[in-house]
Amino acid sequence: MSSTGPKQAIYASLAEVAQALGHPHRLELLEHLAQGVRSVEDLSARAHLS
Repeated sequence: MSSTGPKQAIYASLAEVAQALGHPHRLELLEHLAQGVRSVEDLSARAHLS
């Protein structure tokens, strides 16, 4: 079995996404964005970020 098959490529891509979202602040921002379009200022205020 090849370790670079299609499933391995999918797993690698998913790992990259998980790493990009792997910080609590990023997940919080994503939650706010999922609720609708937000300005940077609004996101900053909602997430209590400067």
